[in-house]
Amino acid sequence: MRKAAGSYNKTATEKQVPVREKFKAAHRFAQAVIADPLLKALYNKKANGKCTAYSKAVSEYMKE
Repeated sequence: MRKAAGSYNKTATEKQVPVREKFKAAHRFAQAVIADPLLKALYNKKANGKCTAYSKAVSEYMKE
């Protein structure tokens, strides 16, 4: 057993800020993908059962 995680309120470093922004954008993109049934089916097919459509969309977005 361990202590429950507390709140996190440290400010991001200069290097962390752009990475966090890109991840936020990737999350918004993936949410849009899974909201659209056609895109979700396409990303599920790309995932080959190895991961979800959401994680595949985030992965592809982060590679750009």
